[in-house]
Amino acid sequence: MESALDTVNMVQEKRDDAATGNPDAMKKEAEIFRRIYLLADEIRQMEPWIWMHETYLFGVKMAGSSRTYFVSVMGTEGQFVPLSAYKGYGGLAQFLHFQEHADTLRPETLLTILHLMLSYTDRENLSREHLDSITRSGMKFRGKGKWPLLEEYVLGYTPVLPEGNVLWELPYLLDEVANVLLRAKEDPG
Repeated sequence: MESALDTVNMVQEKRDDAATGNPDAMKKEAEIFRRIYLLADEIRQMEPWIWMHETYLFGVKMAGSSRTYFVSVMGTEGQFVPLSAYKGYGGLAQFLHFQEHADTLRPETLLTILHLMLSYTDRENLSREHLDSITRSGMKFRGKGKWPLLEEYVLGYTPVLPEGNVLWELPYLLDEVANVLLRAKEDPG
């Protein structure tokens, strides 16, 4: 049986291989992006922002690690429909603080909370890097507001396409999010 350390080392090797242009690693990365975008499209079709509120949080503990993401579905207004996954209990505490003081904090304060965000936008709003990741995945998206935009928010940096360990964790995270959303839609309680 593989230990958590073996898994971490395997992921690091995959990252290193992908960065050096290793064809097998590039194929694996394309498969990762395909799985991510398939799940992102599945979540978009569920339209959870119609029946969930951003204060309905649920946690996803990552397999093989102690990392937990706390997921919030936003967009009940329908204009901007993201899902955010706040990193760990620190991210959760920052989000709850933001919620509690939303009327006195500047909206951009949300950008200082460590989290991943999946939103849906138009093609012209995607960076070259995001478009390249979609191309590598082999997925096709058409229409306004249907293009998935994955961003990682790291304090002090412009939001970026997730990479490294976070990228390799995303399929598991999004799969768990999709499962929870299906169950929540069937049984809101």
